[in-house]
Amino acid sequence: MGCCRKKNGNHIWVQISHAGRQSNKFSTFKPLAPSEVQLKKLGLFGKPRAMSERDIENAIKGYIKAAKIAKDAGFTGIQIQAANGYLISQFLSPLTNQRTDDWGGSIFNRNRILLSVIREIRKVVGPLFPIAVKLNSSDFQKGGFTEEESLEVIKLLDKETIDLLEISGGTYEKVAFFLMNEDHVKTSTRHREAPLGVVEK
Repeated sequence: MGCCRKKNGNHIWVQISHAGRQSNKFSTFKPLAPSEVQLKKLGLFGKPRAMSERDIENAIKGYIKAAKIAKDAGFTGIQIQAANGYLISQFLSPLTNQRTDDWGGSIFNRNRILLSVIREIRKVVGPLFPIAVKLNSSDFQKGGFTEEESLEVIKLLDKETIDLLEISGGTYEKVAFFLMNEDHVKTSTRHREAPLGVVEK
């Protein structure tokens, strides 16, 4: 308790994420993902196994546990990583989420895991502990998570008890994700990113 010291009102927040299919072969040869869509990048990623209902429930419990640990350790807030091709982002994208159950299909179903994580974490950390979400404006991939879908998710998030929304973009499959500060990145791509990384609600 109290490992994190803050001064002059500063906060120290923890980002909570699950790599999903972006877990490289150094950590696992059979990562979990919404669907069996492999990340083909430098041969570093194994073909994922589609998550069962129990796998999804366990992942949600993992987010909750991590949030509780962060609060108990003295951190002053948490951020849920739902961007950049990590697990929740994989659920949001129709390219990586090809499920036909309640966790796939419509944007409402694909967003279900994010809303479940937010609501369950809020029950554990209480009404005053800050919760942020990092969300892609777009995956920058044809057939992937679009700006229009991002806006739909934002509308749903506006009804939830989050305190901060950070807008990001891209995944491991797009070089632009690694080169956002390079001169050759298109101006339109730069404009999708929040100038300071956050948009306060």
